[in-house]
Amino acid sequence: MTTPPGPARPGMALTAGRVNQWLLPGTVLFEAGRELAQSITTGATPSSANALSWDDVELDPLEGWDAGAPTRYTCQIAGRYRLEGRVSFVASTSGTVRAGGWFVNGSLVAQSRDAITPTSQIHTVAAAVTPVLLAVGDYVELAAGQNSGGNLDTGPGSTRPQIVITYTGQP
Repeated sequence: MTTPPGPARPGMALTAGRVNQWLLPGTVLFEAGRELAQSITTGATPSSANALSWDDVELDPLEGWDAGAPTRYTCQIAGRYRLEGRVSFVASTSGTVRAGGWFVNGSLVAQSRDAITPTSQIHTVAAAVTPVLLAVGDYVELAAGQNSGGNLDTGPGSTRPQIVITYTGQP
């Protein structure tokens, strides 16, 4: 008797974990934006104090986002994830850095920060696309950083901040 292709085997019990492992890789589990301006305090490196609050949740099938903690997406299924997002700022030539970075459980993820030098235009910074391994209950935040010397608002409309979290598979 030959074994069928893929992870399924004859007589194998169908569990939620196996279904997640087989069907979810490549699925976006959270997508949100920030419509209203959010004031970002000065400091060149993104900080958890400047985590973006999401006010336009477009997709959250597993309900990992809670309006009571609007900066956080909380992992509902353990596994590997790809974090993608962008931070935007209103136009200002003050300072030398506009940045975005990823935090997991309040700690900056290594190699997740990206930055640009400001000009007189609205600035959009794509945080580094970052793969992470998450356990159930871990939370993810996208934070901003800038060093204009004062508070600076996030950008509006089509340049607004955005977050996309994709499940890529089991560890």
